[in-house]
Amino acid sequence: MGLNKRWTARWTAAACCTVLSLAALAAEPPTAPVLLIETRRHVDSIGAIATDTQNRWLTTVSDDKTLRLWDLKTDALLQTFRPPLDNGFEGKLYGVAMSPDGGGR
Repeated sequence: MGLNKRWTARWTAAACCTVLSLAALAAEPPTAPVLLIETRRHVDSIGAIATDTQNRWLTTVSDDKTLRLWDLKTDALLQTFRPPLDNGFEGKLYGVAMSPDGGGR
């Protein structure tokens, strides 16, 4: 199940709100490739959860530096978002929120 570009842009913008110093915000994201195995689930503790008002979708952010969007009716993973990441706090996600209208659809 795909999501349209506007929906994806909204999720990406919400997911990439991390707490960084001003110096880190001015720096370029890392360009070195990082090998990741996609497990279709979180591989570290979940730090925040949000749902839309109609209880259609669930979003989770984890210490594994991913935001995942789930369909609550089917329990299916719809999409995984990964910010630019590096060692340490680079790419760590601290929270997630959904708009009251469910993303403007």
